[in-house]
Amino acid sequence: MAHYNKGIPNRKEFCVASSNNVAFGMIKPCDLGINTVISSLPLPVIVPEHALIRLHQRLDLESTDTIKRNLVKALHNPHLVDVQKGEALIEFKIDNCKVGYLKAAIVKAVVVIKTFLFITNNGTPEGKKINTLLHIQKRDKKYWQIDKESTFMNSDLYENAELKNLFAKAGCSCLFQLKKQRCANNNNPTHIAHTFSNFLRKSNVLMNG
Repeated sequence: MAHYNKGIPNRKEFCVASSNNVAFGMIKPCDLGINTVISSLPLPVIVPEHALIRLHQRLDLESTDTIKRNLVKALHNPHLVDVQKGEALIEFKIDNCKVGYLKAAIVKAVVVIKTFLFITNNGTPEGKKINTLLHIQKRDKKYWQIDKESTFMNSDLYENAELKNLFAKAGCSCLFQLKKQRCANNNNPTHIAHTFSNFLRKSNVLMNG
């Protein structure tokens, strides 16, 4: 596992905590909207190996350096979206486009990033809207592979106006903005838009005809 602290100037705040956990700065629980008896006390932020793996799996086109850089940005000035049951969702962006969330919780006086959720995943505001709008569940997202970055960058979903509109209604237009921003022209895209549209029509999500 790569040591993500390499090249970061403040070694007191950014250091390797162990072979499997990486520390990324200090955050006050109150800045995460989490109320505890130590809310105003800066706590170290630990990113376990599991969370790093999920970042790479779900942002499967990004280099380690890109993930590292944007992880530091997300934790340096956390932008909260939701706080429930002592867990906070912190926006995670690539090239200023929101692609998901870091799920944070306080564990034994440490801010632990429990996992990374891609923006379409269950457990995110957008993911919940997708479930409602598209009448799909977690297993459907996995089957159609709309739970990771590469599907949106390398498939023909971008070219289908109906699907783009549905994802935009769910708050996921940022994924298509990222594709456009990167000029990710693919002369041989993965063709899933037609079959995915037919699947949604069977559920009466899209109109036939």
